[in-house]
Amino acid sequence: MKKYKIVYEKYKKDILEGFLLNHQALPSIRESCQLLKVSQTTVEHAYNKLVMEGYITNKPQIGYFVDIDEERIQLHKQIDQYQIHHEVLSYTYDFRSQTVSQDSFEMKVWKRYLKDVLDNMANMSTYGDSQGEYVLREALCQYAYNVRGVLCHPDQILIGSNYQSLLFILCGLFEKGTIIGMEYQKNSQAKRVFESYGYQIEMIKMNNDGIDMNDLRKHDIDVLYINSASQGLKRKPISHQLKNDLLSYTQEKNIFIIEDDYNGELTYASKDRYALQGFSHNDNVIYCGSFSRLLLPSLRISYLVFNKHYYQIYQQLKKQYGPTASKLEQLAFAQYIVDGYLQKHLKKLKKEYREKNKYMLKAIQKYIPYPYYLDEAYLCYHIQLDHINESQLMQECQKQHIAINSIHHHILSISFASLQLSEIENAIILLSQIIKKSSR
Repeated sequence: MKKYKIVYEKYKKDILEGFLLNHQALPSIRESCQLLKVSQTTVEHAYNKLVMEGYITNKPQIGYFVDIDEERIQLHKQIDQYQIHHEVLSYTYDFRSQTVSQDSFEMKVWKRYLKDVLDNMANMSTYGDSQGEYVLREALCQYAYNVRGVLCHPDQILIGSNYQSLLFILCGLFEKGTIIGMEYQKNSQAKRVFESYGYQIEMIKMNNDGIDMNDLRKHDIDVLYINSASQGLKRKPISHQLKNDLLSYTQEKNIFIIEDDYNGELTYASKDRYALQGFSHNDNVIYCGSFSRLLLPSLRISYLVFNKHYYQIYQQLKKQYGPTASKLEQLAFAQYIVDGYLQKHLKKLKKEYREKNKYMLKAIQKYIPYPYYLDEAYLCYHIQLDHINESQLMQECQKQHIAINSIHHHILSISFASLQLSEIENAIILLSQIIKKSSR
């Protein structure tokens, strides 16, 4: 713990436990330096943090005084207790598919962009554009074309906090009685959005490569929802042939496509490819992109590219909507993209995940004798675990401080994203021992 935090925690505890009472003076900065054997800068930093959080006040030329009543002390204690009980668990190895590489993201750079935006109060004194800040839409327009081949104008882009919130807006533009076709996906957020609007949903069969075209032709649908970066039973990126077949058929039948391109740019095990939207000459594809795995899950920015038809409908209703993404993050992110950091970060991640994927694959082949396949978009391997006591497996992983996703239809998904390269083999060895122990 940094020295100023030690000083901060000491005085915070003294206040909360009643050793320093409301309106009572704290030791002067010089006295604290002598008592705690720290520098003046350290004490000043700690006192400033206590002032910002409302524990003390600074009276110029006089000193620092406790400035918190009993009611607020009890509230602070409740918050501290909540944080203790809801502390994030620490794992030896984290295989969960929602994790990301934390070390690769340059937090100092991101903080600098946030600070630049905060320093401009003119930017922060308004709610912002409900469609998303125009500077970010411009930056995304260029980025989406460069890395995904998406063809659009900034006016066609809608920015939201996540793709689910964008789907809610899009679904509000559909006509009543719209029939949605989609492949089956476990825990599908998109399916829950369609259900919340009461739309009829037709589940389209999948084969190993993606949507089963023969089954698709049997369904009378208005909109087809697909995840183009993770298709079919083997969760592969959509093939060039399937792109052509889907576009040809949907254009013929006047079906709109919602393309969820989740992590489509993170190609570390396959060749770079363009999104389906860039191949659509009939303008029937609505494109969705997001950054929760490319940046950090806590940075909530996604975007949707309307086709011309739904863009015109949205413009008529735009005033009914408010912004769903933070203006602060949008402005910072726009400059981050313009300065080239997003594409640099993407390049860095591809290299990192290429190496991790190679090590994970080698370890799985060596230690886990079960069928498996890579889901490139979700940064994980899916392992078919037949004849496994699933509850025992989960319990053993918990005992060994290993974080895993719940097993679904005998499939265990393990991600390499948050693991260090040097950890991967040992993590797989330990997991293989647990799997063996849990075998029926």
